Amino acid sequence: MIDKHDLPLPPGFAKGIEETSNDLTRRKRRELVVLCCVVIAVGLLCSWRAGNFGPFARSGAALTALSILHAWRASAWAKMMRGGVSEAVVDIFTTVERQRVSGPEADDEARATALKRVSRVVPVMIEAGQYRFLREHLLVSAIGTLIWGFGDLL
Repeated sequence: MIDKHDLPLPPGFAKGIEETSNDLTRRKRRELVVLCCVVIAVGLLCSWRAGNFGPFARSGAALTALSILHAWRASAWAKMMRGGVSEAVVDIFTTVERQRVSGPEADDEARATALKRVSRVVPVMIEAGQYRFLREHLLVSAIGTLIWGFGDLL
């Protein structure tokens, strides 16, 4: 038997998920940008004081390390979303569904409907957030690797 929760997600749903994932990852993105700017500025300042670009090249190594830290934070974020957040959303939807359903099996039916809803939406949201983290991680690691490899040649 097919119910409305088994049907494909609406076409405009992807845009909403993208916006939500951007909102959820915005703070981490800002932190990463600020840290990268500070690392590059410190590397340039140290290079200027030393009179060569060796310290600037080492700041590229620090950027690459930041990208590894960012990847670890992204995996921790996804684990948090799969665990606690998913359960909280299921509980909220269960409460909403209990108001719509009555009878002896109301709790079980409400929980099952809530699980169907959440199991469709939350994985898509987690995937969108992980994709956003991945793009940022790859960009920072590429810039860090280029500075690390070629920064002393300036």
